[in-house]
Amino acid sequence: MEISINQNGWAVTSLEDIATRITKGGTTTFQTSGINFLKVENISDGRVNLKSITDFIGEEAHKFQLKSQLSVNDILFSIAGTIGETCVIREEYLPANTNQALAIIKGTDVAIIPKLLQLQLEAFVAKVKMKARGGAMNNVSLEDLKNLLVYIPPVPEQHRIVAKIEELFSSLDKGIDSLKTA
Repeated sequence: MEISINQNGWAVTSLEDIATRITKGGTTTFQTSGINFLKVENISDGRVNLKSITDFIGEEAHKFQLKSQLSVNDILFSIAGTIGETCVIREEYLPANTNQALAIIKGTDVAIIPKLLQLQLEAFVAKVKMKARGGAMNNVSLEDLKNLLVYIPPVPEQHRIVAKIEELFSSLDKGIDSLKTA
């Protein structure tokens, strides 16, 4: 693990160095009910829209696809097609599994609160899109994702940053609603 400290006293390291695993989902046969099978189209505004899930897998398929089983605080990052959609997995989404268009970032919550990492990943989207490659469908490799630099402030600062950003987004949403009403 290679960690440096920037001028603000924040740790700077690659995503790979703080994750226990960065992988992606797989493919399977679907059924009409069962375990949630998440796709990029089920993620919007940083969360999973449970009502949009139309594909499910059985318990056997879920057990077979162990590497793509999701856990609380895993972070999903779309790496194919619509690049850069992100969300933090919550208890209410589980049990769930995902496909190969979504990278699964596990175990980072020991070093950084998941919401802050999600916000950093969203900020990295422009950089990631510049690295995207592919013909008909853009994609980002897991290696590109693993090499992204992550900035880790002290834990109290992490909470302050997330709270301030959420406050600003809330104000922005209210402003947009007021503008639509006008």
